[in-house]
Amino acid sequence: MSGAGLEPLRGSEIIEIIDFTLVGAKADQYLHPDPPRAHLDPPISCERILPILDTIIIVEGALKHLQFPLHWRNYRSEHSDFYQFLQRFNRMLDDRGLNRCFKCNEIGEPQVELNISRHDYGIQCGTCLVCLKHHCDGCSDNNDD
Repeated sequence: MSGAGLEPLRGSEIIEIIDFTLVGAKADQYLHPDPPRAHLDPPISCERILPILDTIIIVEGALKHLQFPLHWRNYRSEHSDFYQFLQRFNRMLDDRGLNRCFKCNEIGEPQVELNISRHDYGIQCGTCLVCLKHHCDGCSDNNDD
């Protein structure tokens, strides 16, 4: 599995969420069930997937949330293709107003962490995975919607 089968998603205007973590629903992607193999590349190729994702974020589509494999996020460089894509994705979220809190209407920080020294680098935060609406840090604690 390299990701080549995702070619039909090019330019998709209807997909809202894509999860490349390759773990089960609600599973902790930080866990390594087989530590000796944790260093291996995931079977899905970042080089194959990023061009497909680029075609999705340039259309006025429905994409709101992305989740990436831990292995992709472990290679931390501001010069990497992955980092450059994260910047483009954050810009798309900002341009579409998807970083505005649905409760207080405040504009939040970029939703995907870009600081390569943080443990949550490459993780999209502040999105409810049920309704796919963004919430700010202040409203996330009392999220009753």
